[in-house]
Amino acid sequence: MLPGDVKTGFTAARKKSLVGAEVYGKALEHAVAVMEHDEQSGMPPVRIAKAVLAAANEKNPRAFRTVGFQYRLFVFLAKLLPATWVNALVGMIYR
Repeated sequence: MLPGDVKTGFTAARKKSLVGAEVYGKALEHAVAVMEHDEQSGMPPVRIAKAVLAAANEKNPRAFRTVGFQYRLFVFLAKLLPATWVNALVGMIYR
């Protein structure tokens, strides 16, 4: 299951590590802030639960299941594009 960003209590409960802060500074702080925002505004956990239940009830479930259009699109592009391009796209999300 590739759930993407899910709105759970995990973000608020996370203990932040300062490892790397002295080297990466503002870039690290910004990337984590983007991740936190995406998690807090993500899809509800029940949507993932329904996808897990649907997969469990399939006769021949797929090895990987992506939930949400945004993530399906990204996985599709990752299959088509060179890895360096995919990494650049991910990097642009967190800049």
